[in-house]
Amino acid sequence: MLQCLFSLVPIREAVLRFGDGSTWNEGCELGRRDSGRMLAEEEVRRALKFVALLRALFESLVNRRAEAWSATLAKESGGYPLAMGSPMFPVVTPDRELADMLLTAPSDGQPTQARAGLQQQDVDECMAQCVSLLGHALPPSADNSSWIEQLLAGHLEIATTGGASQGEPPRRETFVNLSLNLPMDSQSADINECLDRFFEPTEIASDSRIRSSRVVDAPPVLCIQVQRVQFDMEKMMAFKINSHLRVRSQISLTRFTGSGTGDLGVEGLKRRLASVDRRLDTLALPSDGSDVLEALGRVQAFMEGVEKWAHLDAAHELLADLPGADVRGTAETVSTLVGSLASTLSDARGRWAQEREETAEEIDRVYDDVVVDSMAYTLHAVFIHSGMTPEFGHYWIYIRDYHKEHGVRWLKFNDSNVAVVDKDEIFRVGPGGFANPYYLVYARTVDLD
Repeated sequence: MLQCLFSLVPIREAVLRFGDGSTWNEGCELGRRDSGRMLAEEEVRRALKFVALLRALFESLVNRRAEAWSATLAKESGGYPLAMGSPMFPVVTPDRELADMLLTAPSDGQPTQARAGLQQQDVDECMAQCVSLLGHALPPSADNSSWIEQLLAGHLEIATTGGASQGEPPRRETFVNLSLNLPMDSQSADINECLDRFFEPTEIASDSRIRSSRVVDAPPVLCIQVQRVQFDMEKMMAFKINSHLRVRSQISLTRFTGSGTGDLGVEGLKRRLASVDRRLDTLALPSDGSDVLEALGRVQAFMEGVEKWAHLDAAHELLADLPGADVRGTAETVSTLVGSLASTLSDARGRWAQEREETAEEIDRVYDDVVVDSMAYTLHAVFIHSGMTPEFGHYWIYIRDYHKEHGVRWLKFNDSNVAVVDKDEIFRVGPGGFANPYYLVYARTVDLD
């Protein structure tokens, strides 16, 4: 997460300016508020300590990169020595106190240690803690404004209609990330489908009111939390959804602004896709879900075997005692009918599969055709969590790296190992086990430079 913060230019430059007496509240002047509450001096000093430690880390990253630079290393590394993972240049490790501060949740001004044994902290909680500490370290102002909030926070308009809420004005909510749910009934989902589901009107079960939301303004850096951890009310325990999430290089929030742009024509394509999927699902036996065509193939093979058996002398003697039983003819007829049915269904499956593929490709083209405006975003970082359960696992991160000479490439930061990876590792279409996107960072496309 700290590597991700370092890669965001506004945060990196601000942190490196710590000590200039204007960007941060080095004089520990009181007056800044958090949710209407006046920050205590201890909280301000703690936040300043965090920024000071973060600056030391960022300076080490900058200096180590400069020390590593040479023409030979630049060529071998593709331009970035830190992407080599070379033992010649030891990894820059965060200060233990800095790491602990991100895993510490203050309560009533008294820090409470959150790191207990092997307890794993959610990346969203760490990010929220980091944003909070950065905000607490800023100088007080009349409107309590914060550049960190302007960088990461957007606003939604929430409207509730029907029932007792009729006539109530919409309310505005601030968000620092969008929390997207994954479908429980699918092994794979698209980031755009999750966004569509987040913004679609929902019924409040208690009184049949309808809740809807729209984007009022979106931040330069858009963070998205993938809600993989859910709670099973029957078992009274948390569980992790390991279904695949397909991330996109480009996304847009324009269709969620309520500006009259509407959806992208995707809803009709989704209905067509769902219709095709229902037809394909009919080719599964209701008893055990096995494939109908495979079952028909077994029946045809069985009847062909019966037909061959009817030619045996022993079968002739047995069938002589069963007048009117044309086993061979019946078997031949059934085998022909089953073969004809299997051929018809096979042709239908081929047509439906082709229609599904073409529809899915059309949806892809619509999603990929992102108009570059203030609501268009480019993927900057992907946090991965590998593990079957929310209690245990391992995090790593992919960060988009751009260089004028070498273009765009993706770096994988996995503890002390840093490597250049193929983009297909990030944008894979199908499931990939228990290692899946957990937290996404998008940068506004027009601000990439």
